[in-house]
Amino acid sequence: PWVVDYLLERTEKHKPVAIVVDGRSGANAIVPQLTEALKDAGLLAGLQEQEITVLGSQEHAQACGVFVDDVQQLTLRHLGQPAMVEALRGACKRNMTDAWAWNRKDSTVNITPLVGCTLANFVIKTMQVGIPRVWV
Repeated sequence: PWVVDYLLERTEKHKPVAIVVDGRSGANAIVPQLTEALKDAGLLAGLQEQEITVLGSQEHAQACGVFVDDVQQLTLRHLGQPAMVEALRGACKRNMTDAWAWNRKDSTVNITPLVGCTLANFVIKTMQVGIPRVWV
């Protein structure tokens, strides 16, 4: 699919420390193909620990909690990008047993930028790699 080519291009250009996939999303289906394509292109060496991090529901909920804490503590901000502003205004939560996560299904707008930043922030913090380049 086109997304594999896009991620290869982005990985080569930006040299990220990780690629993060929401395990509940359709993107999870391309992980084997993406891993193989990254291997073939010789791009795995620059990624740390796991080449592609797939987060499950529990980790997604933890990521949401960390994201909100960071925003409240003023350690995480955005630059006013229109897509992020729209995502923040229209996002809603889905309740889980003892936590919550972003709800793509019931949100009134495309919350992909918000979910991407939430998951990237979590992986950066759990990988403890300092402040790497981040793109969504």
